[in-house]
Amino acid sequence: MSADKPPVRESIWSVARRLRPLFSIILIVQFLAFLAINAFKAATRENPGDALDIITKAYEDTSSQAFSILLMAYTLTEVIMLASWLRERDQQKEQEAEERGRQLGLQEGQQKGREKTHQEWRDWYERYQVALREGREFNDPPPEGPDNCNGS
Repeated sequence: MSADKPPVRESIWSVARRLRPLFSIILIVQFLAFLAINAFKAATRENPGDALDIITKAYEDTSSQAFSILLMAYTLTEVIMLASWLRERDQQKEQEAEERGRQLGLQEGQQKGREKTHQEWRDWYERYQVALREGREFNDPPPEGPDNCNGS
């Protein structure tokens, strides 16, 4: 299932177009499995007859189970479609959570960077004030960063 393109259906009971190959495979496998089971049952009953009788009985029994086979194939296809949708939804939620985490981390990093820069400027300014009060020469260059607008 694609997150940007939902499966196309004619009705709730139809199989989505992109899942029809999967439905067909499930249906064929189930039909053959039921046919084999019914052939085994026919061959192991008390008076099985010849091979043609066994095959005929197996097909009769399998044909009477056709609705159940169709219903099971449809149900399995729907379960697979639901599981696929749930997996995609969970992956989308994970991606959104990761993006939110990245944005939050970026914001925290920028905030810490601003705080560090402000602290460096406060420290520089404090050293400058102390030098002025003591009457000594102050040659420390101002801190580097975006707040340094004097070009040094």
